[in-house]
Amino acid sequence: MLLLIFLITIFFIAPHLIPNIIKPKAEDQSPRGQIKTDTDSFQNRLSKNKLFDHSYDVQKKVQPAKLYPFNPNTISTDEWKAFGVRVKTAETIKKYLQKGGRFNKPEDLRKIWGLSDELVNQLMPYVIIPPSVHEVRKESFNSKSVKAKQIDINVASQEEWESFRGIGSGLAGRIIKFRDRLGGFTSIDQVGQTFGLPDSTFQQIKSQLHIGVTPVRLLNINQHSAEDLGKHPYIGYKTARTILQFRQQHGNYHSVQELKKIESLTTEDFHRMEPYLTIE
Repeated sequence: MLLLIFLITIFFIAPHLIPNIIKPKAEDQSPRGQIKTDTDSFQNRLSKNKLFDHSYDVQKKVQPAKLYPFNPNTISTDEWKAFGVRVKTAETIKKYLQKGGRFNKPEDLRKIWGLSDELVNQLMPYVIIPPSVHEVRKESFNSKSVKAKQIDINVASQEEWESFRGIGSGLAGRIIKFRDRLGGFTSIDQVGQTFGLPDSTFQQIKSQLHIGVTPVRLLNINQHSAEDLGKHPYIGYKTARTILQFRQQHGNYHSVQELKKIESLTTEDFHRMEPYLTIE
């Protein structure tokens, strides 16, 4: 019973005695009498550690040099550092661009880890980003589309034809080649006769086409040879030889209408080739 009473007494008294028995370790005193905290000690040890010097990109605030307009997609690593960007962050930007990254607007600087908001706010007013090649082409495409709403089909360039949706360089070249072989278009519907041009595409652009005052190239049926006449898409060599034989048999034509006397020449064929023929 006495032993039990003793143990119970110790149990209640011990919590009050232990703090007095275990005294705190005396703190180091600074030269000025201030207590040196563990944080101060850590910072001192950190500053003496060679692994954390400037070459390893210590959080050291650099005063930016004089700022000037720049393109973040093209400036060098040294220029980034001159703007106050840390070495490691400048290398990160370099790798980002080498892997195909791109700054499309000044606000994209905020995406770079390591750039402080303060520095970004300083740099953003000086950022100048020219449009990319894709954007230039897109803008050019839109611009051409507006201009091409009423293009003259007899003088339109390759680029103007390509400005239409669904017409690439191949189709544009075929349209121009067909136009040159004809000697010029006499109607908008002739564009739809271009080999390989889908009718759906032609119908979409038809309302944007018109014919100017440029005259078509005429063929003189009293002077041109069968070979010259035969090169025309609407005549062909077989019909050209027939036209020439009729001229040799009956003399020069007095009018283009005399071609109707050729029995093998259909009315449809005559009306197709008539705008391109002359006797003068």
